[in-house]
Amino acid sequence: MTVTFIALGFIMSVVTVYTCTASPLLPSESRKITGLQVQRGAQDHDARMERFAPLPEDQRRFTSKQILQALSEIIQRDDCISDYQGWVDFGRRSTD
Repeated sequence: MTVTFIALGFIMSVVTVYTCTASPLLPSESRKITGLQVQRGAQDHDARMERFAPLPEDQRRFTSKQILQALSEIIQRDDCISDYQGWVDFGRRSTD
């Protein structure tokens, strides 16, 4: 019986050591970046820069008009003010 516990203890310690040394969080193994990952990162950076590039003047005017038109349509709805009153009191207890 004692031999069984010693054998089980040894097996558990070997498994624990193997698990801890094979952990991906250990700093001993450096992360290798392949050429494909570097290329993909460069493409992502270029796409991001293109997405956030300043808009030309005519597109800015068009976007501003579209936003103002959408806001005016929302404000002209009859239930807009009542909806606003409902969500302004969100989180407060009703006194009624």
